[in-house]
Amino acid sequence: MFSSMRPVEPGRGHCRLAAAVILIASACVPSNAATPVPLAPCLIGAIHLASKMPLATLQGAIGRAFPGAEWTSGKAGGLFGSVVVSAGGERLMTIAYLARTPGRQVDHIDLVSPRFQLAPGVMPGMSLTSRTALGAVRVEMNPTDGVEYIAAPAIGGTLSAWEQAGCPVQLRAAVGSTVGAYAPGATDTERRRPGARLGRLELDL
Repeated sequence: MFSSMRPVEPGRGHCRLAAAVILIASACVPSNAATPVPLAPCLIGAIHLASKMPLATLQGAIGRAFPGAEWTSGKAGGLFGSVVVSAGGERLMTIAYLARTPGRQVDHIDLVSPRFQLAPGVMPGMSLTSRTALGAVRVEMNPTDGVEYIAAPAIGGTLSAWEQAGCPVQLRAAVGSTVGAYAPGATDTERRRPGARLGRLELDL
């Protein structure tokens, strides 16, 4: 457990503000784990995500959004450390940070719960093999590290708004899975593997 990072629960009269990277700054979110969380560019409640953001600052915002959230250490590699955030037994996100920087600066956040809605009908866990809110998608794989990028022109305006706000959001497969069905030697395709799903929303800081 990351006991030194456990958020302090707010008083009983407090609302859940928006959750990791959300815009519900003026509304209260019920404690029901199935409650959708609409996302808005680079916001956690009233806090704006920014480059070199200290891990503790992000922790505080998430703690207010999800009282009682559980924090556990994730896989670390090289200069990076990570923390997995869960609530009510559901995994919500993984936060990757630069372990050797002052304040442990956040590098990126992977939202993995279907609660997080980037746009209507667009959330982790959604199918990529049938007609969806993403429209026609193209999958591109980086041949060096095997990481896939899911291009979705139908939500280009939403993706552009996040980039302009300073924290681009990337559509990714789940860690350890592959979405694209590639021809031999190809690194991009419009074909998806059977059962392919959007695994995570990667928010880059």
